Amino acid sequence: MRLGHDNPQEEEEDWTYASDHFEFHQRNIPYIYFGVENHVDYHKPTDTVDKINTNFYTEAVKVIIQSIENIDLNN
Repeated sequence: MRLGHDNPQEEEEDWTYASDHFEFHQRNIPYIYFGVENHVDYHKPTDTVDKINTNFYTEAVKVIIQSIENIDLNN
């Protein structure tokens, strides 16, 4: 997991503009983006469900749920 990607001036990979959350960013609305790095099949017909890494998916969902629960507890 990577945290950050919130400084577009840095030369590292920046996902600020990579998805629908950009609209929130433009309006200074806080957001959390969960995603994965691009892969060979990204946005291609070959990007099929059988290529999902189920272990990774399960762990990612756990992280997202824990994050939401932590945010909820602290608000």
